[in-house]
Amino acid sequence: RNLHPMLIADSVPPFDDPAWIYEVKWDGERCIAYLDPMKINGTELRNKRNRTLLFQVPELSTIHKQVKKPCVLDGELIAVKAGKPSIYEIQRRTMMHNPLRISLAGKQGPASFVAFDCIWLDGMDLMTTPLLERKAALQRNVMENKRIAVSRAFAGTGTVLYELVKEQK
Repeated sequence: RNLHPMLIADSVPPFDDPAWIYEVKWDGERCIAYLDPMKINGTELRNKRNRTLLFQVPELSTIHKQVKKPCVLDGELIAVKAGKPSIYEIQRRTMMHNPLRISLAGKQGPASFVAFDCIWLDGMDLMTTPLLERKAALQRNVMENKRIAVSRAFAGTGTVLYELVKEQK
């Protein structure tokens, strides 16, 4: 329970390369999700400092029911405001300690978890498995709904994706 999410490294200008895949940075808080569909309380969320986050986002307490097998996912917590992910909203949520304020914030802008990677699946460490195989395992294991989604990857089209995201602010 002491894994750390992969963080963005050096910033480089957008580029196209068929050997690369590209994904949207969702403007949220990186997080590791420990999910076990066989347990009643099978969702645990931890940030890059290994601090538990589920108390601040209780609407995500059942996302373990959306996976077929126990897994550990690297992803991002997001909260949407005015139709767009808001780093401010999710950071505000993860700093709250008052249950009433947390409940109100969850109703105003519910959180979601967007998974980028599957690093452990059903007893198998996948960290040395090629990325595209881990992404395929992620896609097979997660049943998406409003609270959990799988990030989509785009091959070779970094500049186009960057311009689209920039256009959407």
